[in-house]
Amino acid sequence: MMQLLNVSKYYNMIFRFGKFLMFVCFIIILSIPAEAKENFFIKIKILENVSIEIPKTWHIMRDNELVALNTSARSIIDLSGVNANYSNKDGIIFLSKFIDKELFASVNIVKITSTGVQRNSVKTFNERQMKVLDSKAYNLSLSILSQLQGDISNWESLKKVNVGKDIVLKSGCLVSFNGAQTVKCDMYQFYSTDTIFQVTTMTTLQGQHINYPILNRIVNSFNIR
Repeated sequence: MMQLLNVSKYYNMIFRFGKFLMFVCFIIILSIPAEAKENFFIKIKILENVSIEIPKTWHIMRDNELVALNTSARSIIDLSGVNANYSNKDGIIFLSKFIDKELFASVNIVKITSTGVQRNSVKTFNERQMKVLDSKAYNLSLSILSQLQGDISNWESLKKVNVGKDIVLKSGCLVSFNGAQTVKCDMYQFYSTDTIFQVTTMTTLQGQHINYPILNRIVNSFNIR
């Protein structure tokens, strides 16, 4: 029995050491000069006027996969009464992820038609409008997750943040499905002419300290011309 305990302790030490080495590798990558670091990212043109930069090692969902995902989402999720502006032309236009049980991370972009909004609309929102928008964002997230048998907690109210040259809306929460691994979600709303692009990043709680610098780099690379 004592021998089995020693073996278990030995493998736990190896596992922890392996995670430590992975962490060191990420730190080394993040400390590389900006010019060299660019080689770790690839610029993706999503629409004619929209692009983002993603690590080369991440999986990017292809067009046919996105079509299948959007079709499946529309058949499962009922948004009637929650978001009257959601049309069949809206949906996920980009999804990329780093596949790893402990260090899983992803980014997806949803395009939402919103007639009348402009790129500088966020600057004009007052406190009352922010509260209304926050309530809508929370109710929409709650509705979607409840239909997917998910739980939402630790909601971070909508606030204005600077991302590059833009002022965007940001909210966040913790999400779990059927008691499975909990992930941290951060949602950024970029306003454009008659359109809102919601960029959502996700990371496991175990990997958030490693993933956050990468996810922030991705969000800051999002560009609307």
